[in-house]
Amino acid sequence: MARKPATEQQVRSTLLQDVFELTARIEEAKAEFNEVVSQIPSALPHPDGAQRIKNVSAKLATARQELVKAHRRLDEYIDRGIVSEDLKRSG
Repeated sequence: MARKPATEQQVRSTLLQDVFELTARIEEAKAEFNEVVSQIPSALPHPDGAQRIKNVSAKLATARQELVKAHRRLDEYIDRGIVSEDLKRSG
């Protein structure tokens, strides 16, 4: 996130946009996960299938962690006025 908002409105907008983008990313990852899981015909997937499940699970977990972080940043800004260093106006 290399964006440098200058105003409170821009900070809030940037933080909300991060939440929206990560929410969409989670939805994509969930759809991909469901697609991979639905392709496994039995309870015992082929080794490649197991790796595919691990990969999409990791992708989904990472997206969820990033969304939690984005929510935390937004909450800190709204509740306490804390602006993350990467969003502070330079100079």
